[in-house]
Amino acid sequence: MALDLSPNVFFRCVEDSNEAIMLTDKNGILRYVNPMWCKVYGYSNKEAIGSKPSLLHSGKHSDSFYREMWGQIQDPNIGHWKGELFNRTKNGQLVQVLLTIAPYKGADDSISGYMGIAVDITESKCIERHLQEEDRLSSIGLLASGLAHEIGTPMTVIRGRAELLSMAASPDSGLSKGLKIIVEQIDRISGLMQSLLNLARSPEKQTLCAVPMLPIIHSVLDLIAVQLRHSNVVTAVACDPGLCAHGNPNSLTQVLLNLCVNAIHALDDCNKDKVIKTTDWQPRIWIRACLVENSRVQICIEDNGPGISSENLVKIFKPFFTTKDADKGTGLGLAVAAKIIAEMGGHIEVETTEKLGTQFKVTIHSA
Repeated sequence: MALDLSPNVFFRCVEDSNEAIMLTDKNGILRYVNPMWCKVYGYSNKEAIGSKPSLLHSGKHSDSFYREMWGQIQDPNIGHWKGELFNRTKNGQLVQVLLTIAPYKGADDSISGYMGIAVDITESKCIERHLQEEDRLSSIGLLASGLAHEIGTPMTVIRGRAELLSMAASPDSGLSKGLKIIVEQIDRISGLMQSLLNLARSPEKQTLCAVPMLPIIHSVLDLIAVQLRHSNVVTAVACDPGLCAHGNPNSLTQVLLNLCVNAIHALDDCNKDKVIKTTDWQPRIWIRACLVENSRVQICIEDNGPGISSENLVKIFKPFFTTKDADKGTGLGLAVAAKIIAEMGGHIEVETTEKLGTQFKVTIHSA
């Protein structure tokens, strides 16, 4: 039986396609979008027709990016454009797509308009980034394991000798103080190596149980009490005494401790006039824990510090990225924290406003 190639068949192919398809006229005005286009981007057919494709612009690409795109499409020697870009849906969500744009011709063989076909690659890109991250962590793991062995032994010997000499030295002498600094720096190196090993270790099943959140929060505040007083930071806690999370108490303490210490460092930056605040500004940290939808517990650590720039925001969970001074961090804390929470089946997200403050939200299962 002969294949039906009537115009209606081609129309049904476009209508029923699993890819988002749009047609514009020569002036770039949308004249047709298929149902999948409406599903992906959230606009109705009525909202789309008569608009321009620029209603999908994400803000992640410059004007020159789009000029170059249309320059290739209109270049007789190229005549099309194909590449990856971000579009933004009606509700503000970013969608990464592989987009192909090419002209289509009318009966007189002249260009009537342009057709765009977008393949949603958001999920595949997430998988790709995950695999790249796992590969990078594997490399860090090999490096850290080797360094832990090669550095650990001589560091232990140096620390032991320093402690022996310290015992023989006068407590108030310059030699004693110098030896104390040596021991402290060796411990710092050991801590860094352990952080590397923690970051790179393969995910392992943690022992999870019902963890009362209020005692965990108070224990963290006890651990940083001296730093809070030194930095003149006021704290406020809001947590139901009966709220319990399904997690590991030691791991949760480590994560919350890291987030609180980061908040103190951010507030210290304000105290040093790195960010302008009003004269009556008081450095504050709010810790809130509550039950949210889908039987989850959310712990929020919020400060009124300088906030995080958009440039740095996309990098903060990457290993070794830090904006702190050399003596305040190595750039591993947030990466390790995110990994710990992920192993408990949760996630960490951040909201920030420059010069106003930052809020980290840790979400895990409730008990």
